[in-house]
Amino acid sequence: MTDLKVFFREHILSMSMLFSGFLLFGFLAFFQVPITLFPTMEYPGLTISVEYPGADVLLVEELLTVPLEEAVSGVGGIEEIRSYAERGKTEINLEFRKGINIDLKSLEIRERIDMVSSNFPREVHKPLVLQYDPDQRPVMILSVESQKFDFAILRSIADNEVRRYLENVEGVSKISSSGGKVREVLIGCDLQKLRAYGLGLEDIQEAVQHNNKDASIGAVEKSGRKVQLKVFGKYSSLRDLQKQPFHSKELGRIFFLEDFAEVSFAYRDEESSSRINGKETVSVFVYKSSLGNTLQIASSIRQKLEELVLPDVHFNVVYDQSESIRKTYQNIIICFFVGALLLGGFWYWRRRRGRDENYITLFCQLPLNFFLVEFVLFISKIDFDIVIACSVIVGFALWLIVYQSLSKDEGVFSLQNTIGDFFSLVVIVLSLCLPLYYLDPDTGQSTMRLGLFIVLYLSCSYFLFLPLHFVIGRIRALLIGSYVSVPDFYKNSDVLNSNFSSPFRFNWNVSERVFWGLYIIVLLFGLFRLVKSEKELFYSIENKRILGFVEFPSGFNFPQTNEVVKKVESKIAEAEGFAEITSKIDPGHAFLVITIDESKIDGDKFIQNVRASIGDISPAFCYFSRESENSKFKDIRIDILGDDLDKLDELAKNAAGKASKIPGVGDVVLNYKSPRDELELSLNNNKASGASLNNAEIAGFLKTAIQGSVISKYVEDHRELDIRLRALKEFRNSKQSLERFVVKNQVGKYVPIPEVTTQKESHSPTKVFRKNKKRVLSFSLRLTSGSYISVKSNIVQELEKDLPENYYIEPGRSMEKIWETENRLYGVICFSLVLIYMVLASYFESFKEPFAVLFTAVLPFFITLSAMSLVFGTLSLPIYLGLLLTISISCFHVMRILKTGEAIGSGFRKRSAIFGILALCIPQIVFAREGGRFLMEFELTIIVGYSCSLFITTKALPYILSGPPRLVLRQAQDGSP
Repeated sequence: MTDLKVFFREHILSMSMLFSGFLLFGFLAFFQVPITLFPTMEYPGLTISVEYPGADVLLVEELLTVPLEEAVSGVGGIEEIRSYAERGKTEINLEFRKGINIDLKSLEIRERIDMVSSNFPREVHKPLVLQYDPDQRPVMILSVESQKFDFAILRSIADNEVRRYLENVEGVSKISSSGGKVREVLIGCDLQKLRAYGLGLEDIQEAVQHNNKDASIGAVEKSGRKVQLKVFGKYSSLRDLQKQPFHSKELGRIFFLEDFAEVSFAYRDEESSSRINGKETVSVFVYKSSLGNTLQIASSIRQKLEELVLPDVHFNVVYDQSESIRKTYQNIIICFFVGALLLGGFWYWRRRRGRDENYITLFCQLPLNFFLVEFVLFISKIDFDIVIACSVIVGFALWLIVYQSLSKDEGVFSLQNTIGDFFSLVVIVLSLCLPLYYLDPDTGQSTMRLGLFIVLYLSCSYFLFLPLHFVIGRIRALLIGSYVSVPDFYKNSDVLNSNFSSPFRFNWNVSERVFWGLYIIVLLFGLFRLVKSEKELFYSIENKRILGFVEFPSGFNFPQTNEVVKKVESKIAEAEGFAEITSKIDPGHAFLVITIDESKIDGDKFIQNVRASIGDISPAFCYFSRESENSKFKDIRIDILGDDLDKLDELAKNAAGKASKIPGVGDVVLNYKSPRDELELSLNNNKASGASLNNAEIAGFLKTAIQGSVISKYVEDHRELDIRLRALKEFRNSKQSLERFVVKNQVGKYVPIPEVTTQKESHSPTKVFRKNKKRVLSFSLRLTSGSYISVKSNIVQELEKDLPENYYIEPGRSMEKIWETENRLYGVICFSLVLIYMVLASYFESFKEPFAVLFTAVLPFFITLSAMSLVFGTLSLPIYLGLLLTISISCFHVMRILKTGEAIGSGFRKRSAIFGILALCIPQIVFAREGGRFLMEFELTIIVGYSCSLFITTKALPYILSGPPRLVLRQAQDGSP
């Protein structure tokens, strides 16, 4: 110790430069480290997407989905296969085990796909293998506004200018537009005139595509120079398109497109809408990838919008998920600095004077260690998140405890004499925080980060305290000159102690039998609360936004959907506490983002009022949830597996009805749409072959005639408009129109549709869902009370009753993960206690004393667990993290008692530690705002746990060391000591 002091005193300048270097590198890293709210992990999933234009749902399932599932199911590491088939497309989502190398698996998947794709029909597009992201909610919503342009131009700007300009932002997975009107060039054909001129729709498509293009011919010589020769053929006006010439062999003359078609500017049939507070607008929705950083994306989007200068157009950010992150960190920073001021004021008040290097050193260690943590994050390429913020804040508080326990009268400590104690504490923290990560990386990532960065903070504080202490003393001497150091408070603790009233100062004299009776009661009650408490070991941040969803049965078009959603919006706007609503409406579905004023009404109460106000809007269904609850872990998915789609539909509806009546269940939502009514055209292959037609030609003609096909692009004012080919409305407005359709075959003859097809009314699924190679339909429910364990024991068992043979119910994968994590949690706690026992056995070189430490440490743990679960109702992630540190503090406390006779000391030092930590944390606990609940629960758990540790361990340790009464009696009878 003396050698170190001499070394530090002789190398003050070197130490100063070293600390300055730490601060400099950490300061530079601070601006480079991305900030996020919670730890992000790459989702171990891949999506196989294949398109088969025009193919029916069941045909897609048979020809594409089933063969692909069989091909990839043998790939190792797959935990679940979910797929769906819809008209013209299939997607297969593969979820792998955590830690799987997705890049290698994607190569193996592609090889297996290539083996089966050669058997696909020629019309099938090449299969795509993409990374799967389960979270498809927008992180930003922008409105495009203008006083000069109408909605059609604004929608064109959103599609052609804004969306393309923002698509290259790093971390953005998709950008979509909604609202307004999409302008296009419509070629509406008179099918009777078209037939009279001897043409078909495919002839128009071919002529427009071939003529609406420029071509580079080559180079020609002019005046001794080579000049590039180009042919410009693109339509420069609508008149050019109307005068597109056609030659009729039957009539033997040339005529124009306008002779048999109406060519005009038109608006595409409305398919989406967007509104803000009931006012129609054009909106742009920004989605992020699974590893995208919300803050960086939002910042980049805002910067690019400032750079995107469009005359008479401005952008308004109506929804920004990053605002919650910013407010969270603003609240944390403000509360922490207020707490630091209170802590400094408390120390100054207790010392009467504030000139003491020990306290200055402790405060200076905070920014130094913070920037060291930032530097480690930078070189490790880890984002700064709220768990790391907790590590820094709680690491500072924990260091105050450790410092006061290890320091001596002069306020410093000897590395040589305390390294074993400190190392044991570090290993205990890691033993508690690391095991869960190896069992479940999703849940364990936060505990691992907390443990590692608290250990990093403590290690930096422990090893850098002495050199920093001497540097600060030298700097004060140079700046102030000679001064008299105020004696450390430990020297006069008895004097101070006599004038200080403590809540801990009372005698606790109970018999051993009473103590052990109380011990067993606390232990059993704590175990009961551990098992019965609802566990939410995932991330959740409260905010003022509520998400709404309006779902319609199959077959609902956009006008019908839009009309109902308008009524829902008006009811929401009338509710107390309403502030703003943004909506996105699609056919059969609507998504609402609602902002409320929580100073007027609580979010849950607002949801209840809105539900009552809206009432029954059958056949539509409307449900709401807080944005913080809209994670994949909050939705409890129930899957019903079987073979027959109609039977599955019946079972799913019956099961959803039963689930809605079970106590504790709130909203119940079907995750599929019932089969829709449709008119089925069955092709007679013999007749079609005799008429020189095939299925693809007939399907292509009907799709173009009824729905319309985009055949080319028209440029107007540097903006591209679609050129859509379609039959006039009178040829496609009823079922009878099909009987008048004629198709031009390969030899130029016209074949009526009814001659080669038969009509039949039927219903078919819009999508066929599959799970692990079996058909499945599912519904989701949300709990209003109870725990996930009650879901497994009550809901699933209730729904399994009276199921037909070969039909069964399974909980969704997210639900299974919660149960698995909860079951593993008990094993992890036991495993961690075994590791701690091994550490303590090495520390004490004894088999007995570690039991005394553990038996004493579990008392504060279970008392704190019981208190927090009763106060908050759940065992949440921050409470669990706080409980881990409670065990660490208790073990460290008992270790110091057994080694030195006191842990944090008696009298003043004990009270100084607890009140100092209270001063640091009380602002966050009392004034927790949006996003602050996570840290509030975490800090409150630590304070309760630390207080219990100070009181319980000191009072309970003598009883535990003496052993249970029967053991003591037996020892006395045997004459043993």
